[in-house]
Amino acid sequence: MRFRQRSAAPDPGMLRASQGGTMPPDSHGAYQIREACRTIAAFASPVDTATLITISDTRHPSGVLTVTVTGDLDFGTASTFYRQICGLLDGRYGGGVELDFSRLNFCDLAGWRAVHAVAETAATMGYQARITAAASCLDVVLRLCHIPVFLGYRPPQKAL
Repeated sequence: MRFRQRSAAPDPGMLRASQGGTMPPDSHGAYQIREACRTIAAFASPVDTATLITISDTRHPSGVLTVTVTGDLDFGTASTFYRQICGLLDGRYGGGVELDFSRLNFCDLAGWRAVHAVAETAATMGYQARITAAASCLDVVLRLCHIPVFLGYRPPQKAL
């Protein structure tokens, strides 16, 4: 990484930008990025954010629906998770929805909100949702949020 040595006189373009003004566009109509910001812009450039989530389901003769989730349950996959699970709830069977998160790699708060939304929707359709297994990433979220029990799941106590 190269840094430009700061001159005694401030660059007028940098001064305008730091004062809330804008720099003039280049010949293509794009606004220029100061050299110091180019490295940051390259680092923050859009990447493929399509995270993978796999949802498999098994419907038991008793009417219980078992759903196994594999991958990442986060901001990027929460809406897919919600739509897929709610699509499986048709209200004909009633019973319960068992959520198996033991194969989950990552979960953030948006993922937990989606799980909560699934549970609420399931309840309105006559299902009772509960978590039957969870990966350690879910335990971390529950501990950080000080939630001792969530949908019947109690994370294991962490040794002191």
